[in-house]
Amino acid sequence: MRYALFLLLLMCTPLRGAAQQPTTLEGWADRLKAFGQQIPQEEIFIHTDNSCYYLGDTLYFKAYMRLSDGRPSPLSRLLYVELLNHDGYLVERQKIEMKAGQGHGSFCLSDTLYGGYYELRAYTRWQLNWGLYEHPHTKAAEDWFYSKAMAKQYYRDYEKLYSRVFPVYDKPKTAGDYAQDMTLRPLRRYYKQTEEEPRAVVSLYPEGGSLVAGVPCRVAFEANDENGKHLRGKLRIKNEELRIDIEAETESRGRGAFVFTPPAKGKVKASFEWDGNSQEVELPQIESDGVAMQARVEADGIHVSLHCAGKAVTDPLGLTASCHGILKDFQTIIPSNMESPEDRGEVTVPIEKLPTGVIQLTVFNAEGRIYADRLVFVRQTDFKPQNICFEGVKEQYEPYDEVNISLSAPSRSTISLAVRDAVNSDYTFDSATMMTEMLLGSQVRGFVEQPEYYFETDDETHRRALDLLLMVQGWRRYSWYEMATPGAFTLREPYERTELLTGVVNKYLPMERPDEIRTWALMRDAVGGTSTSSMQQITSGWMSSLDDDSFWRDESLDTEDSGNGDALLDKLQSMQTEANARFDADQTNQGSQSNANGSEANEQFLERYGEGNTLKREVLVHAEFAQPGAKGGESMVEGDMETFDGGKFRIEAPRFDYACYMFLSASDTTKWKKGEEHLWTAPGEDKNGNINYPEFYVKFNPIHPRFPKPYNYYQQNLPTRRTGDGRRLTVDDDVILMDEVTIGAKRGGLRKFDASKPAFVLDAYDAFNEVCDAGLNAGYYVGAKHFVRGLARTYIGDMNIERPYRIEQRWDGKNMSSYVGPGTMMIFNHQPRIDKVYIYTDYSPRREGDEKFEQSNQPTVHVDLHRYADDSQRMTWRDRRLLLTGFAICEDFYQPDYSKQKPTEPTDYRRTLYWNPDLQLDAEGRARVRFFTGSHPTQIVLSAEGMAADGQPLSGISYPEDR
Repeated sequence: MRYALFLLLLMCTPLRGAAQQPTTLEGWADRLKAFGQQIPQEEIFIHTDNSCYYLGDTLYFKAYMRLSDGRPSPLSRLLYVELLNHDGYLVERQKIEMKAGQGHGSFCLSDTLYGGYYELRAYTRWQLNWGLYEHPHTKAAEDWFYSKAMAKQYYRDYEKLYSRVFPVYDKPKTAGDYAQDMTLRPLRRYYKQTEEEPRAVVSLYPEGGSLVAGVPCRVAFEANDENGKHLRGKLRIKNEELRIDIEAETESRGRGAFVFTPPAKGKVKASFEWDGNSQEVELPQIESDGVAMQARVEADGIHVSLHCAGKAVTDPLGLTASCHGILKDFQTIIPSNMESPEDRGEVTVPIEKLPTGVIQLTVFNAEGRIYADRLVFVRQTDFKPQNICFEGVKEQYEPYDEVNISLSAPSRSTISLAVRDAVNSDYTFDSATMMTEMLLGSQVRGFVEQPEYYFETDDETHRRALDLLLMVQGWRRYSWYEMATPGAFTLREPYERTELLTGVVNKYLPMERPDEIRTWALMRDAVGGTSTSSMQQITSGWMSSLDDDSFWRDESLDTEDSGNGDALLDKLQSMQTEANARFDADQTNQGSQSNANGSEANEQFLERYGEGNTLKREVLVHAEFAQPGAKGGESMVEGDMETFDGGKFRIEAPRFDYACYMFLSASDTTKWKKGEEHLWTAPGEDKNGNINYPEFYVKFNPIHPRFPKPYNYYQQNLPTRRTGDGRRLTVDDDVILMDEVTIGAKRGGLRKFDASKPAFVLDAYDAFNEVCDAGLNAGYYVGAKHFVRGLARTYIGDMNIERPYRIEQRWDGKNMSSYVGPGTMMIFNHQPRIDKVYIYTDYSPRREGDEKFEQSNQPTVHVDLHRYADDSQRMTWRDRRLLLTGFAICEDFYQPDYSKQKPTEPTDYRRTLYWNPDLQLDAEGRARVRFFTGSHPTQIVLSAEGMAADGQPLSGISYPEDR
């Protein structure tokens, strides 16, 4: 409750500039402590019923969410869980209702999908306050948007969200025949394998962050091949003048470490040698002012050695130790206390102050400068990597056998239990448990393959491997700088109980002849396949009208908003000149394709003329929620609210399951006619098919991350199976390379376009809303060509490629090079006629920036608009109308009972034999489960995850070879 009250106040209070800069070491530590206690983060883990799936399966999952202080999160009751395919395209997004930090759901893996390695991604809106950065993109792409602010919002990205990757195989050709065939989405281009010399990617990581001249520094390194596979080899450091000659072998997962003293002058050379190959490696920059840290964990605590140079020699220093952002210890280190100020000696953080988990050590001065920062792992003596135990498990089970198992855990709690058929399950490198994720995986950068390895044995080998991991992948979920520095952190997103819809009302700049411009746009769309000369004849009248002074000197222009009427006029005239020039250039691309990054005249002019203008006065926003299927007809919630801060609005949606319609519009009440009732909802087109233009461009702020992360090598390959001798696998063992099947093509050539294989299919109205909220459409349907380009830009983006990619427009499967009569094409200029959107492309978002996408291999995008088959129409609306999804309802897990009768023929080929997301443990922490096996003999794998009432992670897994 204290969190809810504090955060409610905090959301109304800007953090920027809210406090003065600390001036003492104690002041920085106090602010760090207060921030960690008052602004907690949320951490997520998802338990799935199986480790791999086949198309046609249902994936069941249980979500757990804790606060940074370890307690189940009482903040967010809405968790977004997304299913993304191998290429990174969104398959489905669900909203999961969380209660006491727990919730569950399911995804149906339709057999119309493609195989590959799929990803579950999960986050809360509250989590999106951290790890924010701007996704790489071209500068030209920013000009697509209604405003620069909308472009910045589109390219918002996050350093780390919860992610789990698993293989999805083709649907079995014969029931029960679980062959591991994986047919990927057919890309249109075949890429030849390069025959270049082997290349190593070697990165060096000084402990604490910096190489400091003249003092001993410990440096970790990681060596992988160009695909990301760990290499075994040797790193050599040389400087003949200073007689530096160091050799360091890789120890675990391509990682190793060495200690050397960097010279103040002179060049140090480094090289990595492996399998008879050698490659030079660039060392990090050597600093003359800094602190070299070396930390080691002993039985009595963390021992930290500091060696200083430059200004740091005389600076009083502070050392903080924190876990999950919570300050655990603070110490000051004064130079005068030491015989040699350069060597600050050794500081010990007492073990009794520290919990089991990742500890962040930070060395700083009174100005708040961070001299050194690193992560270490503390393992207390009472730590158990598995605290859920199983009893009554047999080595082998016969068909339709009854299974009775007992479970026990440290305390009363609710857990999720999955029992899998071991014969048809995969071992994956993505094998995190609730324990490993909460204590390790959530605290480090990127993907941690087989994290259970670090906890299975508490010996020097495993401790050393874990220490190297934290030096190499030591991303900071809890940024010391943001937490301790006033103004460095801004709280942008609220926690949600139900979905919170935020947005902004944008003003249209009135024009004298909008209908004439719209008519030109529709004509141009309709004659897209005509010759260049015909197009020039059609457009000449429109272009000449733009030269008419009366057009630009429209008396209705509200020049007060710009502050300078002449400046506004100049801006509009320059835009018209730019439009003319770009239109002339666009004539070279007539036919079936056009440039996506090229700025066509009508889009540039129609969408951008109002950019930068805010509302002169706040307006009234009207919202209606209607859920079909409720008793007594449609349930309706509606209300009005005033915008604030230049047109912003916030609406908390009512709680609902499944789906709900939302109608949203905005109006300036000062312009209402006295005695007349204002019409909030109206059709999108009048009876003659003309657009009913909205009063304002009302836009929602999209919060969902758009960009998938590229896969790690170990996320899209499998480890070898366990041998049955009880030997634990490590990632240094062999890897199974999956035979990924794609639809064939001639080597080095394009695959034939296949209209039956889209990348994804969208409802046309939903897609239109996405384009509007991305900032690529001003809130009403202009025409088919405009819509097609908006779709490509919304769902594909700019590919982060400077050269424009190609877009092909299609109508009911036909491209512009095919003869389509103007009347038929004009149909697609009316939104009510369009049913679905099919998008085809050989672009994979996970491979953004891949060298294979360069030059002649640049991807292409096809957008195909399909009208209703029976030539019917849908109802469209003048203002915003959206179909919102509510909380997902989990599909029931099929659980047969063969106690009375067994099938005479084999029909039960379940791979998940038992799944219960809410198994209740009694007061002693015990439970019993009973279920039946399927149609063939099997061994079973048990996987249990949970969270105690106090937030303690609970985990247990049992493989046949371990029993």
